[in-house]
Amino acid sequence: MFLNVHRGLSLSTISASVLLFAAVSGCGLFGGGDSDPPPAPSSLELSASQSGVDVSWQSRSDASEYNVYRSEASIPEEDLSSARRVTEGSSVQGTSFLDENAENATAYFYRVTAENDAGESDPTPEAEIQMPFPESPERPQ
Repeated sequence: MFLNVHRGLSLSTISASVLLFAAVSGCGLFGGGDSDPPPAPSSLELSASQSGVDVSWQSRSDASEYNVYRSEASIPEEDLSSARRVTEGSSVQGTSFLDENAENATAYFYRVTAENDAGESDPTPEAEIQMPFPESPERPQ
């Protein structure tokens, strides 16, 4: 292997420049992305209406999107696979999500995760809500 060193540049200067570029390129300025997943979102809140369950949380500055998980049974923190990701196919960019598929007179458990280029965060503490609206009675024929 041949190394062509230009006048005025030593091998140590070139090595230092390569190391500096490698360090800076991983900082996100050049699309290197985040090195760690973001922390879990905080302050998970749920509210019920006739439209569904409004799920909201506090943002994380290092998160690019969020995932909302729902189940009719408690969701273990270490295993989200027992829950359905209700934002499947379209992660949430903001800090709220309306779960329009929540059914009346049903209890639900929710968790939210934050995500960036480095991966998905741990989930929020679990929140539970009971949809209080009874099923509409059928009209007599």
